[in-house]
Amino acid sequence: MSSSLIFRQVTKRFGDTTVFEGDSFELRPGLSFLVGRNGAGKSTLVRLATGIERPTAGQVLIFSDPTHLIKQETKRRFGLQLQNDAFLKSVRVGEYIELYKRLYLSGGASPTIDLHEIADVLDIGPLMRSYAYALSGGQKKRVSLFLTIIGRKELLVLDEPTAGIDVDVKDKIMRVIRLLQGQNVDLLVSSHDLSEFFEIADNVLVVDGGIRFNGTKTAFRERFGYPYKTVVPTAAAGVGLPSVEHEDGVSYFARTTELLGEAFPGNSILPTTPKDFYQLATRATHGEAKWTR
Repeated sequence: MSSSLIFRQVTKRFGDTTVFEGDSFELRPGLSFLVGRNGAGKSTLVRLATGIERPTAGQVLIFSDPTHLIKQETKRRFGLQLQNDAFLKSVRVGEYIELYKRLYLSGGASPTIDLHEIADVLDIGPLMRSYAYALSGGQKKRVSLFLTIIGRKELLVLDEPTAGIDVDVKDKIMRVIRLLQGQNVDLLVSSHDLSEFFEIADNVLVVDGGIRFNGTKTAFRERFGYPYKTVVPTAAAGVGLPSVEHEDGVSYFARTTELLGEAFPGNSILPTTPKDFYQLATRATHGEAKWTR
């Protein structure tokens, strides 16, 4: 079975800036967590994946269609929620929903996902007569996510769905994403909420000057999931452990506390976090965790 999204030797340049250079990957089934620092290329990947941007070289395929030649029926198979929600003035939420149902559920087609349940979780009912343009940031996030889901969707691409919103709205959106995982739909989700999305992800896609890692969360943990670390002020010579330099010094990582204790006797040993795994995937300078293309 072909992947819903394929990059083949993709290069993308903006003037003198190269974001991707000959990068390839196939989106895996389930929820793929797209992670990378600001400016690493996450939003560019999302825009390439959905045809908003064209690659400088190479090919992007969505459901086997090149993104510059997406057929109308293919467009109905995926949904996109961009980071910045934009709505027309003088259009109510209920009118948007009716328009999307006519566009994506024409001919009496049934939605892939139970829209009543999603609307209930996102509390869409009280917003139906409100003008979408005038909603608060959190309300716009809820509405745009709901619109993205309408139809017989097989792939949903969500760019920072929990950015800039309060805890209550984030909880609603995370609940919806967990519901979507059980609906036989692929999800590509970009977010800075490392801990929350790493916990529920099936796969991890790391972007930082290109594709650094694409695989299952289990494979990611096996490669970068060192359980222990210690932090020292400066790099130590002759220590064959993976390390990452940062503003607080240098972190060294190991599979056991004994290894760290031998290299740095008397130093505090700490548990690692998903943020550490990401830094190991993109910035490790020593030892076996160093990434390779």
